Amino acid sequence: MAKTFEEPIFKPQRFVPSGKLFITITIALAVILIASALLDIFGARRELSHVLTQQAEALIAAIDAGSNKAVESYNLVEALTAERMLSAARLLEEMDYRGALEESFLAQTAERNNIFRINIFAANGDKVMSSFRGGPKTQTTAPADLMTAINKKGNDELVMGFRRAQFNRGQRFAVAKRRRKGGVIILNIDADDMLEFRKSIGLGKLLQDIAATEGIRYIVIQDSSRIVVATANVDSMSSIASDPFLAEPLKTGAPATRFINYLQEKTFEIVQEINPRSGTIIRVGMATQHVRDAERAAIIRALLSSLLLLILGAVGSSLLISSQNYKTLKNAYDRIESYTGSILENMTDGVIAVNSNGDITLVNTSAENMFQVSTPQIRGKQCSAEISSICPYLQESLTTGKNKIHFAENIRTNKGERIANISVNIVKSRDDRVYAVFAVVKDVSDQKRLEENLKRKNRITAMGHLASGVAHEIRNPLNAIGMIAQRLKAEFTPKNNIEEYVQLTSTVIGETRRINEIIRQFLQFTRPGELNKQPVNIGNLLQQTAILIESPAKLRGVKVIQHMQQLPDIYADAGKLKQAFLNIAQNAVAACTQGDTITIAGRHTADSIIIDLSDTGRGMSQENLNKIFNLYFTTKESGSGIGLSVVQQIISQHDGTIEVQSVENQGTTFTITLPKNRGAR
Repeated sequence: MAKTFEEPIFKPQRFVPSGKLFITITIALAVILIASALLDIFGARRELSHVLTQQAEALIAAIDAGSNKAVESYNLVEALTAERMLSAARLLEEMDYRGALEESFLAQTAERNNIFRINIFAANGDKVMSSFRGGPKTQTTAPADLMTAINKKGNDELVMGFRRAQFNRGQRFAVAKRRRKGGVIILNIDADDMLEFRKSIGLGKLLQDIAATEGIRYIVIQDSSRIVVATANVDSMSSIASDPFLAEPLKTGAPATRFINYLQEKTFEIVQEINPRSGTIIRVGMATQHVRDAERAAIIRALLSSLLLLILGAVGSSLLISSQNYKTLKNAYDRIESYTGSILENMTDGVIAVNSNGDITLVNTSAENMFQVSTPQIRGKQCSAEISSICPYLQESLTTGKNKIHFAENIRTNKGERIANISVNIVKSRDDRVYAVFAVVKDVSDQKRLEENLKRKNRITAMGHLASGVAHEIRNPLNAIGMIAQRLKAEFTPKNNIEEYVQLTSTVIGETRRINEIIRQFLQFTRPGELNKQPVNIGNLLQQTAILIESPAKLRGVKVIQHMQQLPDIYADAGKLKQAFLNIAQNAVAACTQGDTITIAGRHTADSIIIDLSDTGRGMSQENLNKIFNLYFTTKESGSGIGLSVVQQIISQHDGTIEVQSVENQGTTFTITLPKNRGAR
């Protein structure tokens, strides 16, 4: 009988997932995908919040620096105005003391110097002289508080500041000078223009300008009792006492951030302390519409991707959602960078930021141009290796953990050595750790140059006015002495020592003539004639100057070189400018010896013509360099000391500036800057 094999009782079964399991797995994968997408959204939101925080902190630092610079600018204007008025008061007091002061001269002085009124009071407070005598409503006695203050020991001069007009509407700015005869001289000017200037550069104007930038909802500065200043769209805000969140920066010193509803719109707010003593904070609100759009779009895509998972599968859907989320959040990030970054990019001051390790995190366009760097190439690199002229200031604040302002620092830029004010601000975390440092770099080289030229011009003018009065007083008795000496020489013959007598009288006559000639030259300097302005080619004047000094330069073995651009015509007094150029060039010849070089160069910018007159001669010490424009200062044995003062006067009459750089045994360079397109005047 043949054997047969029966089928086994148990067969191996292929695993087939049930529909319920498949749905469970699909739902689980969808949930995982949604959770992953949400985590990405929340992570991106944190990153966006961090970016908003950094941009807002940089904005606060810029506001703080800008407000400080506005205050500094106004204080400088007020100080210069006070010094100009006191210079006039000193001259008037000197003339008053010598008995040479008349009321007509007071009126002339007030008119020429744009002074509203000059009053002179006796020791008992009665007015003895005034530049204005019209009308019944005029001040007849000096204020009692002023007389008390000016009579105190050491109060020879007082800046009285702003005072309300006694008989008219408006404000006055006044100074006072004690009379040696007893009493006081008071000068005041109309201060309405100064007050308007203070408003135009004030903190409120700065906030309104910044708030006009897209993406800024509001900026508010407030203390414990009130709103100090705010942008125009702010009607009311929560107080520090009623909102514990606002008190956090006052306790920790670190900025605090949050999302709030402002005018029915979600807003990102950062709060930072700006004055610990007064408990003052600054609040900046930034729009978040683009953040909400990104979140909403990402959630919708996550849900759609979960449904597509049923068809395309878990892996494909996950990759698609991740890719789409990344692109969406990247676009949102780019928009935030565009909105808030435009504030820094449009600032004229350079802004540089580093993290706690000294790595560069932010460089705005102005800083890129100033230091000739590219942000993509240096971001994340050590500041000390990329922007070495600024990093010591950042490193100092990183080490000390304190904000600091450095005034008038010499730094290297793409324009060479420049003078800058550097404001360094620390950004700290809630646990008082430094995690960022910002430096705002403001180039003040041109401002310093203008200040120096203005001081020099005012100093020469004041010296000229004072000495002019003295010269008039000397001239009359000097002429009398000369006439007496001439008569003695011509009409009187002594019995003894005739030769000695003739020699002495001749010496007296000669010396009086010499002194009289010096006085004549000085009076001519103190009364410069009006400019005869005509179209003038500066290049031709410089070429003529070079021709005039070639012969004496050649005799000394000195070479004269010209480097001249094609210069445009300007309206100027050709004779006076030529006198100024020739004076400097002749000084250069005198300072040079065999083998030295004199270079005459001319160039122009959009607004100015710049002339450089340089030599490789003996140069000057720093001490002499600070005195060369002083009247009667000279290092030459036969020099009069008037030449460079005349040059300064001529350049000032043309609304120009003059600078000088010199190093002993290396040479000297005079740089003259003249404005273009001023027209005939």
